[in-house]
Amino acid sequence: MAWMVTTQLCLSQILTLEDGAPRDDPTPYRKLVGLLQYVDFTRLNISFAVNRLSQFMHSPSQIHWKALKRLFWYLKGTLYHGLFLNKKSPFELTDFSDSDWGGVTIAGHSTTAYIVYLGSNITSWKSARQKSMPRSSTEAEYKSIADIAAELSWVQNLLQELGLSLEAPPCLYCDNTGVTYLCANHVYHSRMKRVALDYHFVREK
Repeated sequence: MAWMVTTQLCLSQILTLEDGAPRDDPTPYRKLVGLLQYVDFTRLNISFAVNRLSQFMHSPSQIHWKALKRLFWYLKGTLYHGLFLNKKSPFELTDFSDSDWGGVTIAGHSTTAYIVYLGSNITSWKSARQKSMPRSSTEAEYKSIADIAAELSWVQNLLQELGLSLEAPPCLYCDNTGVTYLCANHVYHSRMKRVALDYHFVREK
């Protein structure tokens, strides 16, 4: 059946503003994407797709409309997917961060994504376009890490206000080799002055 799809977006297709002529009436597209932003509160697996489809709200084409329908087909086939909360999970914060480099073909921006775990329970997640354009994959990843460090600090402060203390310091994971070298090699920092503020913020945390 048409709605039995296993991915939110077509993996071989990159959506752009030049994808065909605009639809005569963009209102249905805007309404449905707006609804998906509420669904995203409990379905973190569609965060990236909703973020991408939201970039064409002002002038969606028929191709964007088909991509939107595909996402609804995916949701229809995964109605019983959800978040499992384990009450016996260890009380510690863990974050997984990732970022592409220039993946937004509209303006050359990068996309930041992260997931925050409290023990084995997912507590927050995000997929969003970075506000400035990085000049390297390392810079894109480090901007992402700085944002996540701020998020983790906020969660820690919230837990402290609730009278709760973590069993261990938060752990932040990133898969970028350049970022790893940047954290470990002090000589390397002089070449990365454009991310100096992000570096010092993360280092302090």
